[in-house]
Amino acid sequence: MERYSATGYRAPSLLRTRALLRDVGCRYRYDSSIPTSGGLFPTPNNGCASARPFLVEGTVELPVTLPRDGTLRFLGYGPEDMLGIWIDCAELVARSRGIVVMLTHCEQRFSGHHRALDAYRRFLECLRERSDRFTFSTPGRVLEATTLQAPAGAV
Repeated sequence: MERYSATGYRAPSLLRTRALLRDVGCRYRYDSSIPTSGGLFPTPNNGCASARPFLVEGTVELPVTLPRDGTLRFLGYGPEDMLGIWIDCAELVARSRGIVVMLTHCEQRFSGHHRALDAYRRFLECLRERSDRFTFSTPGRVLEATTLQAPAGAV
């Protein structure tokens, strides 16, 4: 952690427990292991139904708010389809005053190929062109700008 100055954590495959989140809070400034929605795969206690940062087990959570590339690929969507889905979802997140957080995979079978990288580039360009609704930031700046409280029925 010190070698790379890591300040945040994301659980592999988004698998986590309350105990893990408590421990994460002792070592990192934030976690990003809880998706806004659980997706189509049956994982217990997955999804927070929020696009805004919140506290969980004393740890700041920056939820993954866009559909994950692996899930979309598994469902048969190609890069063009994924681009449209991400743009639509980002607009919904912006309207709710949430944060756009994307989880990507660099492996060839997911998104580590030319067509997918082009879709990512176009997605970022789209957000840049809509600067009235989107601001590029870092997790640290998001933490500084956010007043947090645990939501009712917190995860």
